[in-house]
This record gives sequence, C-alpha cells and structure tokens, in this order.
Amino acid sequence: MNEILEDQEALEALSRLDERLNHERVVHDGELRTLVHASSRYLFYIDQFVREIEQGARLGFVEELTPYAKKKRIRTFPLAKKYYRKLNDWLGRYSERASYSTHIEAFYDACKELGLIGKNRFGFGEPGDTDIDNDIPYTSWFNELVMKIHERCSRREFKERERLRRVREKEQIRRLEEFEAELFSLRGRSRWLVLSLTMEYRAEYRRWITIDDVQKHRDKFFEKRRSKRHLMSCVKAYVWAMEEGEKTGFHLHVLLFCECVTRDDEGLAHQIGNYWNEEVTEGKGKFWNSNQEWLKSRYAKHGHGVGVGQIDRTNDGMREALRVNLRYVVKAEQFFQIRCDGNVRSFGMSGVPKRLKDGRPRKGGAVGVEKDCDGQFEGMQQEDDVVRQQAADATCHWRKSGVPLPFPIEATVSVD
Repeated sequence: MNEILEDQEALEALSRLDERLNHERVVHDGELRTLVHASSRYLFYIDQFVREIEQGARLGFVEELTPYAKKKRIRTFPLAKKYYRKLNDWLGRYSERASYSTHIEAFYDACKELGLIGKNRFGFGEPGDTDIDNDIPYTSWFNELVMKIHERCSRREFKERERLRRVREKEQIRRLEEFEAELFSLRGRSRWLVLSLTMEYRAEYRRWITIDDVQKHRDKFFEKRRSKRHLMSCVKAYVWAMEEGEKTGFHLHVLLFCECVTRDDEGLAHQIGNYWNEEVTEGKGKFWNSNQEWLKSRYAKHGHGVGVGQIDRTNDGMREALRVNLRYVVKAEQFFQIRCDGNVRSFGMSGVPKRLKDGRPRKGGAVGVEKDCDGQFEGMQQEDDVVRQQAADATCHWRKSGVPLPFPIEATVSVD
C-alpha cells in the first residue's frame, strides 16, 4: 500500500513539475490558453523499470519451441510487455546536461556501456527482428540491457547512494511537516496567505547561468524581507528547493507564507514574480505562478486539493493539500539531482516567526477576526479610525477597518 501511495505521489510530483516548467501559451478560438506537456512522465517509468529489475525481474524475452510443431517462438515476459516499446522514447530523451537520480542514471549508464547512446542513434525494432548492423536480435539487446542494469543495482555504491537519498528525503519531509504544524499552532498564526512560485531563467540566458548565480539570486530574493516597506516584507516564512531540469536548467521552487495583506493571492504572487524578473535577475528571469485561479480549479478537480491561497488553521482539507505540496518540494530529487561540485544545498527553509503580541483592539473592526494575521504588520502605524484609502493603497477587504499596505496590490494578471 505504501508503494502505491509513493507511486501516486511521484506521478503527481512530475505532473506539477511539467506544469511549472513544460508549458506554453497558445491562442485557441481567440483565447489565450496554457498547454501543459506531460514530458517528464517518462522518468517515472524508467525509475519503475529499474526498480523492478532491482527487485528480481530478470527475464524479458525467451526463445523456445512450440510443444507440437517444434517451431521457434519468442515468449514475452511481463517486464518486456510493460517497457520494451518505451525504450526508443527513453533513449531519445537522454540529455547530457541533466543530472539524473540513482535509478535513472543506472539505466542510462547501462545504455552507454552497451553503445545504445552515443554518436550513432540506436533504435529497438520489432521483437522478432535482428539488428543488422551488429547481427544481434533486438530481444537479445533487451535481455543484455536488463543484465547490465541488474549489475549496477547490485553494486555497493548504488545501494549506499540510494539509501542516503531516502534518508535525506524522509528527514526533509519530517522537518517540513513539523514546520507546517508550527506555523498553524497556537504559537503561530491562525491563517496564512500561501504562495507557490517557480523562478527560472529565460532561454537565451540559461546556458550562462551557473549554480553560484542561482545561489546569489536566491539570497538577494529573500534579503528584501527585512525592508519594512518592500513588497517582500509580508513574507514571514518560506521553503525553497533548487532544481535542475533537462531543458530548463537551474530554477528555484519556493513556497512563501505571507501575512494576509490581501485576498488577491494571485496578484501578490505575480508582483513577487516580477520582482524576481526585473530586480533580482535584472531582466534574465521568468516565473510560473501556481496561485492562478484556473490552476486552483484544476487542483480541486484533478489533484489532491488546493494548498495555496488563504489557508485557515481549522481548514483541514487545505492544510492537507499544503502538506502534500511541501512533500512535492523534495520529491523531485527522486528523478533529477543538482549537478554541482562541493557542498551545495538544494533545499532549505526559514525559521518559524514568533507571534507578535496583541495590540489594542481597533474601533469598528469586524467581530471574530483574528488579530495575529490582520492587525500586526511590523513597522506600520495602526489607527483607531477607518483609514481613508488612496487609489494606490489596498486593504484587507473582509474587515470594516484596515491599514494601508507598504506597497500597492496590483490587479491580478496572468503570466505571459
């Protein structure tokens, strides 16, 4: 049962990865739409293929004689039935730039050892046919590939590397679940505005971006949280993961826990994305906003639920979806790993902010509204009377009185 749940989570983690990285904007019937390409799903099947071999599957094809006519026939075993016709797609998708995880790397290394990946492209034909260049049946190629993968999975360094990955993943998930529980505890706050962003680089700059550049941009991105009148001042806690895709290169996936300064979480996430594009990377960046309303509808209908936007302490459904989102932050390492030298962190989180002391209650405030999310902006003046709003100011719309934000919340727009 645990393996089935892990497989489901792995598939949805890849689906979210495609959503964030493998999409394009197209015009259909006069409307601008976003198409998400499921181009990372093949990694899941390579991972499953290698795991089945690791767990004991050895047979792909066997040539045998029929009982009565004594004619030769090829018997196909489950391993070949499931995966043989996927091999050409897997070989064609190999990228020298990518750094794959343990099981996927074992597959591609075995292919390299057999010469299936190289200058001359190899393609598997029908099971009954023969590779005329080498005079070897394709079924024999498959069986030999299975044996090479088994040899690699039996090595001590393979087992140790995979063990360390699992230990690291388990520890990271434990820390994230404790982090979420602390944020919504009585020592934390009763509600948070949760934003999910993927911050990457424009195609024309990707080849020049190093891991040092990503680290500097990450530090610069979070540095402005200390500026009281900056857009990022509303971010009180965060989780980040550095990832590297086959075609997209380095990118950052962040979950931001903000004060409830607005109900327009999509607009706030868009502004923060523009801050990454224009100020942090100086025009080299781009971003994907997972707080878009059409995505929330998709999460509610086809996914595990909506884990972004305003989340209250007592909303068990949204909190569980948030916990799943947090697990997905570290799940991508099951398929891709950061290619780097030295001790470079690919995952991190902030501390849990201390709850501010409650101040004097405001006049005209709505009854039953929690003060820990709506009335405690650091360094901002709190007045008794309703503050008159200027055109560029925004307030929390669900209360009768409010305080002006240190920055304007722009109208919600979609990412180009």
